[in-house]
Amino acid sequence: MKVKELMERTGAKRFNQLKAWLSDALIETQMFTDENVVRSVSPINAGQRIYSLPDNLIQLQSVKITSGEKKWEAIERIAHTEGIEDAT
Repeated sequence: MKVKELMERTGAKRFNQLKAWLSDALIETQMFTDENVVRSVSPINAGQRIYSLPDNLIQLQSVKITSGEKKWEAIERIAHTEGIEDAT
């Protein structure tokens, strides 16, 4: 849809104002859209508590495991880290 069509449908009269609103809306949409999302699968080993993460990791969105029925189940995030040993 072109800006002219949008102006006709909404009854807007000021092109520059509508253009600014559209620009702001696109910028705000980009802020809430995930880009460059990469999924990774790692095997879980008995007795292993620490696993390496990619060097270029910015945000870890979720951790999921598969059950015997091949259904993915999410692992809840640990929001409070007090009492967890530092492995370094």
